[in-house]
Amino acid sequence: SSGINAEWSLRPGKRTGIATKQFKIAETPNVLVLHLKRFQFGGFTGKLKNQITFPEHLDLANWTKQKSSTTKYSLYAVLVHAGSSAQCGHYYCFVKSASGSWHCMNDTSVNTVSLQRVLNSEAYLLFYIRHEGSVGNGVTATTNGHSASNPHGLSYSS
Repeated sequence: SSGINAEWSLRPGKRTGIATKQFKIAETPNVLVLHLKRFQFGGFTGKLKNQITFPEHLDLANWTKQKSSTTKYSLYAVLVHAGSSAQCGHYYCFVKSASGSWHCMNDTSVNTVSLQRVLNSEAYLLFYIRHEGSVGNGVTATTNGHSASNPHGLSYSS
């Protein structure tokens, strides 16, 4: 698990040690949205262009308090900001279709793209959907029946 390490001391002049602070997710959502910091304000104001590696599949088991629910997710959309600052630019997205192919949606154009292009994009928001399994409160999400009105195949039953 990840955490923030800091040196601590019980009293001035006494022995010090390393403390770890850790945050865990109390309950995993059906749809996980990760916001990546792409803009910096202050001394340097502008867009951060660092390459951020993100996976197609994600397991949150190490970062959750709950152990009984499904913690596995699959990437299904990525929002990208094209531009040099928060004050200007253009947004477009990559979306995974029900058939599993990826598409770049940019204003009026829609083009089929490779997964590699999606994973190499300058992502701003990542959208992950939870795999089939329990979603809490006696509700089960399934991803089998895809339809035009429900492109990511979510159906709920209690």
